[in-house]
Amino acid sequence: VRLTLLGRQGARNVISGINAELGWPGSNSPLTFSGAGDWRGAKVNLAATVAKPLMAAAGGNTEFAMRLDAEPVQFEFDGIANLQNFFFTDGKLRFETPSMERLLSWLGTEIVPGNSVGQMSMAARLTTKDDQLKFSDVLLEIEGNKASGVLDLSRAMEVPALSGTLAFEELDLASFMRAF
Repeated sequence: VRLTLLGRQGARNVISGINAELGWPGSNSPLTFSGAGDWRGAKVNLAATVAKPLMAAAGGNTEFAMRLDAEPVQFEFDGIANLQNFFFTDGKLRFETPSMERLLSWLGTEIVPGNSVGQMSMAARLTTKDDQLKFSDVLLEIEGNKASGVLDLSRAMEVPALSGTLAFEELDLASFMRAF
């Protein structure tokens, strides 16, 4: 199966080789999804579970878990979600990539090759509401530089704003400087 999604300014995103399964044995049962496909040259596996799909459809909070595995990135979320109310979430997030350059390129971001940070991982508690993303209890590692703290991302304006405080155990500035 092949799926074509239209993005910004008519950009086409093609997902090919799709193999997916949706399970919902009964109205009081969890809804599960698992699927795989090829997107932009990488095999992508996605799995998700909605504990109470009828509650979610009615605008209530429900347990929600999602895992995305692809060559350039691994992403997990496990917590509470409300698919209405501007997609409220509150739960544990884990993100890891062996190469930010490869990830940004895969996502279609224009970058200068060889000028971005490599390995990056983050674990945090993520709370979203409206256009605000709050990352608390952040454990961040960028090319061996470990930090902890909090981050806030606001998408309320045309240009997203990132603020926060990170405390690094040690900071090798040379690894960051080559990205600029």
